[in-house]
Amino acid sequence: MKTAKSPGAVAALGASELDELGRHVVSESTFHRNFAQAPIHATLTGSDRCEAEGYTARGSAPVLALCRQLCAAGFDPGRPLHAYRGDTLSLVVRTIGEGAALTVAEGSRDTPRFRRWKPMPHREGSPRIARPKQPATTLAGS
Repeated sequence: MKTAKSPGAVAALGASELDELGRHVVSESTFHRNFAQAPIHATLTGSDRCEAEGYTARGSAPVLALCRQLCAAGFDPGRPLHAYRGDTLSLVVRTIGEGAALTVAEGSRDTPRFRRWKPMPHREGSPRIARPKQPATTLAGS
């Protein structure tokens, strides 16, 4: 059951509070106090694009893909990322190192969930194509 607390009391204690669905949420003022570094400002465009610091990521989870790009480019993995859609803060990633380690997986019956990201094995060349057992023939007189 949700207990009534003033926002100031929650921020002062550094504690989390419950939202309407009974999930724990950390107040924004408490969240920002934990980081000494300025967050990376990212921009969300459409449903599959995220840009920050001159890098662009596309995909089903573009913010997490952008975190991987930024870490690979040498940004501090302990730095937070704030993703905005217009002027609205849409998503906060605690650190780009944590974001880089995650992906979103969804099944046919499950809701989307965060999972550990695993790089796909890289193979050079084109994918193998099965060859027909017999060569194609043409009809005579056509």
